[in-house]
Amino acid sequence: MGLPLQINVIRLMKTETVPRQGERPTVFFFAFPRGRTGRGRVPLPGTPSLFPLTAAACGGRALTEKTMRKLLTLLAALAAAVCLPAPLLAHDLWTGASAPAPGKPFPFVVGYGHAYPEPEAIPAGEYPLFKVKLVGPDGEIPLVPGDPNFRWTTSGPVKAGSYVTVADVDPVFWTRTKDGWSMKPRNETPGATTCGHYIESGKGVVNVGTAGGASSVTTPVGLPLEIVPEVNPAAAEPGKAIPLTVLLKGQPLRGAEVSGRYAGFDKLTGSSDTKAFYGVTDTSGKLNFVPLVAGEWLITVRSEEPYADTAACDKTDYGTSLHFTIK
Repeated sequence: MGLPLQINVIRLMKTETVPRQGERPTVFFFAFPRGRTGRGRVPLPGTPSLFPLTAAACGGRALTEKTMRKLLTLLAALAAAVCLPAPLLAHDLWTGASAPAPGKPFPFVVGYGHAYPEPEAIPAGEYPLFKVKLVGPDGEIPLVPGDPNFRWTTSGPVKAGSYVTVADVDPVFWTRTKDGWSMKPRNETPGATTCGHYIESGKGVVNVGTAGGASSVTTPVGLPLEIVPEVNPAAAEPGKAIPLTVLLKGQPLRGAEVSGRYAGFDKLTGSSDTKAFYGVTDTSGKLNFVPLVAGEWLITVRSEEPYADTAACDKTDYGTSLHFTIK
């Protein structure tokens, strides 16, 4: 029989972003399984789940399990109501690899889907839409196609050091009509109502053997929207901040909403819409990410702007991710 759930509400952290006028700080909610001892109820060992909400949502008071479930249901409903194309809603693009031993080939994986870290099966015919590269201590390393479902590998062994996996997808239009969706701009789609031009990308940090210098990890790779760590995640640990910078077209992006979750978090919460981290960048495009547990983490951010030709489309929507492992 499952253990009852205890909801503890604490101010866990907030980014060092100074809230603008009218904004409220973010608070995080821990949910622990609860058991009984001779002195009462205490949290049992396990991985906490985090539910980010604004302080106004709880008024600084503890939440009951019933209230928490209502809030999560409301958040899921709001997320489902967002007017994004069905093929892209709640989908993430990520890259990474299980760090090989020095002297072994590098297995490069691209994941795409809404159930991180489990990727969706993607038709082989869509391979050409994806562009991948691997940047190592000595520069870019050629990759060759490997097993199906977006896997590549190096043709030979790699040495110890820090590597960055990079992937991006050819930009695509998603235009809505009363009958469904079209992958053409609005001015080429009869009956079009809304249109988005989507640019997706992602990168990951993989340390092989002893981590190398931070420069290969902390240097931007030139993605349209990019999350740049200021330190190598290999040097991080649970509870220790990792400074991040978000760039749009190479320039710091102010007010970017950054979220993250670790592998297994979706199964823990039962939803891909809840996040284990949330923060907003400051005027310099910076914020501190604090991993609360060890494991694989996926950090994501989105940004949009009006499309250059409004007759063709309404907006350009950028999405990107940063993937790494905390020991």
